[in-house]
Amino acid sequence: MGVQAITGSNGRRLVHGFDTSGMRNVENGKRTDVWEIETSKRDVYYWKTVKGKRIKMTKPNPRLGDLNDTRFQILANHAIHDGVLLTESVALEVGSRVIRLTVCGKSYLLSGGRVYKRQG
Repeated sequence: MGVQAITGSNGRRLVHGFDTSGMRNVENGKRTDVWEIETSKRDVYYWKTVKGKRIKMTKPNPRLGDLNDTRFQILANHAIHDGVLLTESVALEVGSRVIRLTVCGKSYLLSGGRVYKRQG
């Protein structure tokens, strides 16, 4: 790749910009597989008031219907659209850049604002 510029007689003052016709886009490697990004299991939390104190509680066996108003709601909506019942048990996983929901043998993954689906 070469870049050319036209300068003044002493070579210090730029008279005209550079020529972009010689510039090429270079491949920078392989595409990232979002399904291989490492994740860890996550529980669904809710708040309960006991004797005037708010306590953070976890749901031991979360259902699809429990994901309303959580970060998994987008994935839950896709699962509901595919016909999964609200009473189905779900597995939740979170990684550094992805959120994963598994229900009825289907996995839904949210990465970079895109939702991916796969069977099994």
